[in-house]
Amino acid sequence: MFTHNDGLSSDQVNALLEDREGTVWAATSEGLDSFRELLVPSLTATEGLSSNTVGAALAARDGSLWLGTRTGLNRWKDGLIRTYTSRNSPGLPDDQIGSLFEDERGRIWVSTEHGLAVFEDGRFTVIPSVPPGQINSIAGDQQGGLWLSLARDSKEGLAHLVNGKLTERMPWEQVGGTPGSGLATDQDGGVWTGLLDGGIVHFRAGHIEKLPLNGAGSGARIFNIYRGHDGALWAAGEGGLNRIANGRVATLTTANGLPCNAVHWIVEDDRSSYWVYTRCGLLRIAQSDLDSWMADPKRKIQTTIFDGADGVQLVPLPSPFRPHVTKSADGKIWFQNGNKVGMIDPSRTAGNALPPPVHIEQITADGKPSEAAAGLHLPARVRNIAIEYTALSLVAPDKVHFRYKLEPQDPDWREVTNDRKVQYSNLGPGAYHFRLIASNNSGVWNETGDILDFAIAPAYYQTHWFHAGAATCCYALLFVLYRRRLRRIAHEYNVRLEERVEERSRIARDLHDTLLQTFQGLMLRFQVVDELLPPGRAKDELEATLECGDQAVVEARNAVHDLRSSATTTNDLAYALRALGDELAGDATGTFRLVVEGRARDLNPIVRDEIYRIAREALRNVVTHSGASRIEAEILYEEQAIRLRVRDDGKGIPPEILNQGRAGHYGLAGMRERARSIGAKLTISSGEGIGTEVNVTVPAAIAYGKPPAWSRFLPFRRTAG
Repeated sequence: MFTHNDGLSSDQVNALLEDREGTVWAATSEGLDSFRELLVPSLTATEGLSSNTVGAALAARDGSLWLGTRTGLNRWKDGLIRTYTSRNSPGLPDDQIGSLFEDERGRIWVSTEHGLAVFEDGRFTVIPSVPPGQINSIAGDQQGGLWLSLARDSKEGLAHLVNGKLTERMPWEQVGGTPGSGLATDQDGGVWTGLLDGGIVHFRAGHIEKLPLNGAGSGARIFNIYRGHDGALWAAGEGGLNRIANGRVATLTTANGLPCNAVHWIVEDDRSSYWVYTRCGLLRIAQSDLDSWMADPKRKIQTTIFDGADGVQLVPLPSPFRPHVTKSADGKIWFQNGNKVGMIDPSRTAGNALPPPVHIEQITADGKPSEAAAGLHLPARVRNIAIEYTALSLVAPDKVHFRYKLEPQDPDWREVTNDRKVQYSNLGPGAYHFRLIASNNSGVWNETGDILDFAIAPAYYQTHWFHAGAATCCYALLFVLYRRRLRRIAHEYNVRLEERVEERSRIARDLHDTLLQTFQGLMLRFQVVDELLPPGRAKDELEATLECGDQAVVEARNAVHDLRSSATTTNDLAYALRALGDELAGDATGTFRLVVEGRARDLNPIVRDEIYRIAREALRNVVTHSGASRIEAEILYEEQAIRLRVRDDGKGIPPEILNQGRAGHYGLAGMRERARSIGAKLTISSGEGIGTEVNVTVPAAIAYGKPPAWSRFLPFRRTAG
């Protein structure tokens, strides 16, 4: 029976409805109320507790649950609650119950403000050796004794109770003055306790070892100590969850997936999971996740969070008494749930199994809302778009998770919690596909979800024809700039060629008018002297000298002729090279072959002469030094350039000579200088046993004087070589 006193908005109920998620809705005269079964129910005074404020909870091996309150000790079993107080139980020191503990014999130890008592055979017995005062925690050793963590102001500090007497003591002043929080014993007789000023302490046989914690746990208060089934020690505190094993400390924090760092306690269930109570909710962590984190402390874990919507009461600090959490024989976990005691059954945490319906409600473009209909077309130059959506899960609407993705804008899914609107800015024109899925409070996803297709029209400057026109204009501009650059380069080169021709002509005139004429006059005078000399040795020597002089005059006239004319007698470069190759091959043991590709074209005279001289030097080197059996020259007339290639199968050029030249010889250096003088590219590749290859490439604009008329439409012509 629920009435207004239980929280119902009114005692007058007009209608009832159970929805598909199991929630019961009651329409009253004053409002609408909902009822549903919580995953974490609580025991309260309504069920018979002496108080709604519970400080410690202990599940005994006989199936009973002991709860310490400020108004007595409650024992709950089989649905019945019995309360022990100092009035109805003479051995109980007082009604303000603190920490609880069950030893190996099934005895229940109860701490109060006025002393420690043990419950056995239905009655309480006070332990007189234990001074009155608060006891923070109680733990048992392997020999039947007890370790007691006493209050800060106690002189005993951490005390060992054996056979009713205190045998060992560790005052809190020896570890910094702050009291211990939780206790966990060792098999060797020692005990671990957490400290409220950070760190944990190990005490055994009078020896104290303080272990500081790392990372986020350093210096943070420790609330509880727990030993796992694998022997590892867990320290729960404000800085995270610390695991101590084999002398190593690892701290689980928000960096590893915890929703917050403040951890009150940890406990294992019977289904391979850990339960962790934090300041922001009760967490379930699978054993496999923790194992992965133990192997890699930087790894993130997955958690299931139970919070206020599930019945979990969130508090900033735990109770000063322990146990904070206990596991009963049937596997249920009982814990301090705020000021109450809550219970969760790990075998019944499936929660809400129904995926929520998902719906996209509307889309707003620059403040103008539109219905979320298929094939929606938005105008051009839309800057801001907002899409509103929802998912119908009324169990815990604030825990609904959404994932959305706008294709092709978003590279991956985006996930939000309890956020039902997404905004996009500066989307470009085109078609878009918005996908939305959602999960309920239990993490069950509706993978089908909802979709919305819409398109944004392009502005004129975003259309394909506009882009094509702009690209054409840019291409035309680059074409004009290229043609101007090409003409300027050709003009500058032609000017240099004319200057070189004029300079050669001037040198030829000077040689002819000065040196050659003077030398010719000198020869005439020597002939007069020869006429005057009588026959004899002097006359013979002079005549031999005159013959050398005549030869020198002939060579000088040939040099002047070369300066005034081309090195070849015709503009046919192929003919000249064939004649040169045949002449040189006749003096060698190898064969010569000339290959011409492309339509032969007239060349600038100086360019033609320099190419010829480079080829002549290359062929002479082959005949003189290589010992080749096969010599081949190749001329390629291309639209972009003219190329000359001379190769042989001789012994090759040593690398040091190829790079630096032979001392006293200038053939290779001269070839390179000639190539540079006409703007050509010269490459020489050679290797021992594979012969030598000489390549000369001259751009068409230099070699041919001007390109053919149709080539003006090819502004980005490929450069040969």
